[in-house]
Amino acid sequence: MRQRVLLADADVVVADQFRAYFSAAGYRAETASDGLDCLSKIRRMVPDLLVLDQDLAWGGSDGVLACMQEECGLSRVPVVVIAAVLPAAALSQLRVPPVVRCLQKPLRMPTLHDCIDSLIACAR
Repeated sequence: MRQRVLLADADVVVADQFRAYFSAAGYRAETASDGLDCLSKIRRMVPDLLVLDQDLAWGGSDGVLACMQEECGLSRVPVVVIAAVLPAAALSQLRVPPVVRCLQKPLRMPTLHDCIDSLIACAR
């Protein structure tokens, strides 16, 4: 069975690049471009991993994470937060479950791919 990855990025072009790359790599990849769309897709597909842009519109990553923490089935979905700026002082605040990793933009696809592969392998 192909692993399900939801890629939520405020930049639609970047999200489409993520989807194309990870679909070609064998994942069942879906994208979301705002917080409401992200929550809807999380609830529908319950992904094996969520890649979440910190600057997501309509609720942002904070809103998505708050909803995930409140909903029993969603709190188990591991989350990788991606952000343009990751100050060291903010990392401890970001790394609250279900967030398991934080990465800084711009991302190289192979770096994100390695991250996703290792996190999904650990979750099994």
